[in-house]
Amino acid sequence: MHDPVENISVLGPIFARKGYVFLGLFRRGVGLSNGQGVNSIDLMDKAFKKYGLEERNKVQLQQLEKDQLQDMMAGLAYLRKRWDVDKQRMAIIGHSFGGSLTLLVAELDPYLKAVVVFGPAAASWDYSPQLRTRLISAVENIKAPTMFIHAQNDYSTNPGFTLDSVMNHLGKPHILKIYPKFGNSASEGHNVIFQDTKIWETDVFKFLKDNLRS
Repeated sequence: MHDPVENISVLGPIFARKGYVFLGLFRRGVGLSNGQGVNSIDLMDKAFKKYGLEERNKVQLQQLEKDQLQDMMAGLAYLRKRWDVDKQRMAIIGHSFGGSLTLLVAELDPYLKAVVVFGPAAASWDYSPQLRTRLISAVENIKAPTMFIHAQNDYSTNPGFTLDSVMNHLGKPHILKIYPKFGNSASEGHNVIFQDTKIWETDVFKFLKDNLRS
């Protein structure tokens, strides 16, 4: 498993080379945000050990809809104040828990031009009806074109297929990419965003270019 700081170090230069201003946010208690609150994974694990799966799922949704969501919105507000950011051509990208969070942010921000999510809710989707319902509701309201990405051996590809189906039913612009199995475990497949950027780089930047045109 990569260190969170290393993960951002992998992605940042790729986007910078393509001419993007890249802001990578760490959720509270993780990476460069260590000491700024408790890691949401620790909170969920604690709830699961003490009260069981239902309480763990409740804590997860609380984390997604409160502090973490506010932090993401603050990040977008910060970017919009910068002179070197084209406020009419902004996109948002997230992975795993951050992918779920990205969908909730995109639901609230109608000015985003593109959304890309890698493995959103892949480890939780099959075990949390609350999360499934919330993310389906989010994509029903998202205005921006959205790209869903999984490796074939992700923890679950059900989020991508389900959310793709919802957007397809509503006639919303979207793309679903299921890449071949990567590595030898679900963890490696889930983290393909960091472990082999060449797999997705061409597709993602084409999607962004197509949707961020002036």
